[in-house]
Amino acid sequence: MDHIDCYVTIHADESDLKTLQEYAEIPLNLINEPGTDTQQLITSQPPQRRSTYLVWDQHESVILVNPSTSSSIRYQLSNENDKEALSSQLSTHKFDSVTQQQESLPLPAKAKATKYALYLDLPTLQLDDNLLKVFRQVIVDSIQDQCSLTVLLNTAAISVTQQRSAAGLWSIQTEKQWTEWQTLLGLLYMTQVQVAYSQDSPLFDMTVMVLPLLDDDYMASTKLDFDTLFAVHDDVPILNAWNAKRQSARLAPFPVRIITSSPNVNTISSNTDGLIEKDHQLKTFDKVVVGGTFDHLHAGHKILLTMTALSSTRAMVVGVTDDSILQSKKHHEWIEPTEQRIEQVRQFCKKIRPDMIYDIVPIFDPYGPTITDPTIDALVCSQETLKGGHMVNDEREKRNYSILTLRVIDVISATSDSALGNEANLTDKISSTWIRNYLAQQAQRN
Repeated sequence: MDHIDCYVTIHADESDLKTLQEYAEIPLNLINEPGTDTQQLITSQPPQRRSTYLVWDQHESVILVNPSTSSSIRYQLSNENDKEALSSQLSTHKFDSVTQQQESLPLPAKAKATKYALYLDLPTLQLDDNLLKVFRQVIVDSIQDQCSLTVLLNTAAISVTQQRSAAGLWSIQTEKQWTEWQTLLGLLYMTQVQVAYSQDSPLFDMTVMVLPLLDDDYMASTKLDFDTLFAVHDDVPILNAWNAKRQSARLAPFPVRIITSSPNVNTISSNTDGLIEKDHQLKTFDKVVVGGTFDHLHAGHKILLTMTALSSTRAMVVGVTDDSILQSKKHHEWIEPTEQRIEQVRQFCKKIRPDMIYDIVPIFDPYGPTITDPTIDALVCSQETLKGGHMVNDEREKRNYSILTLRVIDVISATSDSALGNEANLTDKISSTWIRNYLAQQAQRN
């Protein structure tokens, strides 16, 4: 036979294919299988197959599979010895098709996938119907594969120069920006909650990361270890560029899976045009505070913490309610220890905005650091906790501290209009109380 089959499961460009052809030194019959699992591809081959073939599942290496001997060997393409060995193996194999029962091939065991990511490019913070369908499908895939999901949100609403200027870090500066950001985050996280409940997976874990808030080389860092990156076809070049950076840093590239999409259709929900008659300039804040129990960190908490992080130019204070004043809470035995909750908040905050200064402390009363730190400028709260914000300002006034600006998040309020329609208002199910009740019921059943 004058060629060898080569299954290509990665997204390779023309120059990559040319390079592989040079390594092989024998004509390749390229068979595109983007995103296909290597083990699944090999075990799905016809039992009668005997001809040797290649599987190109990583940019830096290929697997030579020989069904006739039930063997498979991985060759590193950057290693000269491996290249010579691969060429030698290909020149000595007979690529014929003699019927023989294929046996199970001893591929190295592959660790189970646990972390998925979805790249979303939203230049104006507006999500259309098509991308929402893509987003929902990726959530379903993540749940079915028992993986967490990170949404990598890219947007021109924050420029790199704005993010790091002499005046401090980028922060929300107008009423329209405040509304757009909380509406978009609300739509993403509430969609997560809706799909997760429909899949009977209420504890499904998802985090939205805003890429312009991260370091330029963050995607090429060792901190990230996604098993698969999802993207629509138009965004694949960006992911390939990330993988090129990772390879130059001697890191494994992220496997990329393309999600089928349709031409853009109507923009929904996060389009706030017409909601604000005048786009009022907001005061910028050097230090912003937020407080809560943050038990079993969920979508509502993540919206609250992200909006707080987007509201400061330098520092963020988080007050985490201590165990000692939570004993009257329903199912208090399921409340996570204070230190654990503090650490979870810290990890989340450092993940979404690593260059912010964080002070995450336990609080033993309704006020916490708001009445001991005169340098705090603003307090982020929900409609339900707004009354507490006014109480904080009453106490600050008694101490001759400046009054805190209260920034209210509407999308996690029980009275808010859901971005997913009236019947999809799930705010009652994104509470720590609901999660503790769910955990208690699950324990009872078991």
